[in-house]
Formats: sequence, C-alpha cells, structure tokens
Amino acid sequence: MFRLRNLLLNLKDCPSHISRCEWFPWNAWSDCSRSCAGGTRKRDRLFCCNAELVHEMRLCMADCNMDYDYHSQFFDESESCNTYCYNGGTYILNGYCSCTNRYKGQCCKDEVKCGRPSSILNGDFSTNDDRYTYNARVTYKCLPRYGLKGNYQRTCTRYGSWSGSSPTCLYAVSCNSSPCKNGATCTNMLGGYKCVCGKGWTGNICDVDIQPPVVMRCPGDRMIITENMTSLQTWHEPVFEDPHGTPVHITKNYQTNSHEFPWGEFYIHFAAVKPSNGYRTECKFKISVKPRPCKDMEPPANGIVVCNNWTTDYTRACVFVCKADYTLPPGSKPDHFYICGATGNWLPSTPVKKCYSKKVFPSNNINTYSTCTEQGDRDSIGKFYIALLKKSGFNSLCEHYPNDCKSENVSIKC
Repeated sequence: MFRLRNLLLNLKDCPSHISRCEWFPWNAWSDCSRSCAGGTRKRDRLFCCNAELVHEMRLCMADCNMDYDYHSQFFDESESCNTYCYNGGTYILNGYCSCTNRYKGQCCKDEVKCGRPSSILNGDFSTNDDRYTYNARVTYKCLPRYGLKGNYQRTCTRYGSWSGSSPTCLYAVSCNSSPCKNGATCTNMLGGYKCVCGKGWTGNICDVDIQPPVVMRCPGDRMIITENMTSLQTWHEPVFEDPHGTPVHITKNYQTNSHEFPWGEFYIHFAAVKPSNGYRTECKFKISVKPRPCKDMEPPANGIVVCNNWTTDYTRACVFVCKADYTLPPGSKPDHFYICGATGNWLPSTPVKKCYSKKVFPSNNINTYSTCTEQGDRDSIGKFYIALLKKSGFNSLCEHYPNDCKSENVSIKC
C-alpha cells in the first residue's frame, strides 16, 4: 500500500483493504496565518494505491486517472482567510488594509496619535484633545509683551505628525527702551524695532548725521551794461548754518563783498564744509559786465554788410561790399570799417544805404560778388574780410583771438 503526499511515500498510513487506488476525505483546515488583513490556511488528503512495488506507482496513478508529473495539486490546497479590517478599514489584498485617516497599522487597529507637541519659550498652548489623536488641534498664545511669529494653530495629521512648524514668541515692545535717536519715530516689530529717521539722519537707530550745511540768501546772477570799462559791484554774502547745531567752515574766492570788475563774466563762489561728516554746500552766482550792445548794421541795396562774428559783445567791425556792376557811393571807401564799441553807437554813424550802378558813378570797389547765397562767393568774401581786417587798425581782433579770426567765422548779411 502506498500513500502519496508531496511526492513522499508513506506505506503505514494506507489501510490494507484498498483495491487498486483510492482518494480519502480532506483533512481539517490549518490555522489562518494572520488574524486579520487576509492570511492563508491549508488542508490535505490521503491518496493510496494498491501496488506491491514502488516502481509500479506510475501504473497505479494512471489507473486512478492521475497525471504523475502534476499530481501535487490533488494532495493539498490553500485559500485566503480573515480578510477583514478594523475600524472601517478596507481589505485590499493579503496583508494590507486601507485605513481611514484616524487609524493605522496592518489591520487598522492602532489609533493615529501625534504626541504632545513641544513647549515654546515665552508662550504656551491649549488643545481640544488631550490624547492628541488624529485631527486634534493645538492653539498657541504668547505671554504679555510678546508677539507670535508663525502658525498660531497646528493640527494632528493622518501621518502622526503635527502640521506646520512650532511658532516662536518674540519680544514685541522694544520701543519702550527708546532705542531711536535724534527725534526718530520708533515702530515695534516682532523681535525688534524699526526707526524712521528725521531729515538729515540715517542708520539703524538714526545716529548717523547726513545733514549738509544749509545756505540762505545766496545772491542770484546779475548783468551790468556799462559804457565804462569797469564796474564796481557789491553783494550780500550768503549765510551758512547746520540745523544740527555743529560748526561749519566757510571758504570764498573773493575775500570782501565788493570788487571792481572789467568787462567779462565772473563767478563769485562760497563753499561751506561740515567737518563732522564732510558734507559740503555751495553758493555760486555770476556777475556779467558788458558794454552796450550794438544794433545790427543793415546791408545796403544791391550790396552786403560783412562783420566779425566773434567777441561781438565788445567790438563790431563791418565793411560794405557791392554786387558786381554796382559801386559804393562817392565819398565811401571800400576798405573803411564801421566800428561799434562800448557806447553801443556806430562810427561813422551814417551807414551806406545803397550801392549804385557803375553807369551812374565810377567804380571804387576793391571786391565784388555775384550772389550772396553761393558758398563759393561767401568763402571768397570771408577771406577778403579777414585779409582786410588784419591790415586795418582793428587787427587786434585777430591778434588777440587767432583761433576765431577765420573766414568761416565771418558774418555776411545780404
């Protein structure tokens, strides 16, 4: 007699009265491998074959319609067991439950707890759940004179940890110690303060002086028109002071408030420096002394007037040139300059009004032009004027201003 279980032969388990082969009833199920969350249990049964020799096992199994190579499925089997979860959990597969937010563990038996949160310095907290289970809340509050920075409330999450991070209680009345200087406004901040500085102060506590000296009664520019070559001018000196009360050092380029100026432009300059911070303030104004301006000389009919176009505030030197086929009137010399100086009056006072046809008066020209607008004629006229000026008694306009005494700087009025 043969008993087959897991490919092992055990003759003593088979009864002696069986015929060829026989299946016996299933044995009882084994205990479940887990108490919850899905385990496995097994059972087996006995198969016996009436054969005298072990090598006849194959024939015996064939008589019982068994596949010798795949017989193990006939001798034991298994199934799932205890497929349930606690506290509303949902069974998913062997060994795993999907728990509600309030529970955790393989079978959802364990309640989620976050534990007591740590205390905060200069503050405390209250809670709606002394067990600190899921969804419990703690609310923080600081001691008097302190302010809360961070989350004032935290919640126990499904993961067994508190939401957010612990807040801090920071000193909130730092302005009580009057840290801001020089009349600054103090604003309390959590853990500190902020100073709003007044004018002329900066720094964390408004103790850095950035105020420059202040100037009062700085004179304005002035223009003097005079026939004289000099003019005596007097002015009020400006006043400098520091609103913070520190001394200032004043320098100036004219040591008195009165000076006789020749024709020209002159700058009166005062500077005040504050030694305590190096800041500087200036007062600067201009005095211009000029001769009376000359009225523009008008060109004659059939002619042009040619003048210097530099240093015109002090000297105007002009000549008249007639158009081709025209001439200056009798008594007018072509190399004669009309001059206007500090008086603002032209000498000679009577300008040439008209150039006459050569058919009327004989020509006395030393230069003529075809058209006033052609650049070639204008260049020629300019060179003629510069050459004539250098030979005249007014050549100082070229000697003193050689860089300006050029044909391109000549004024030609048609």
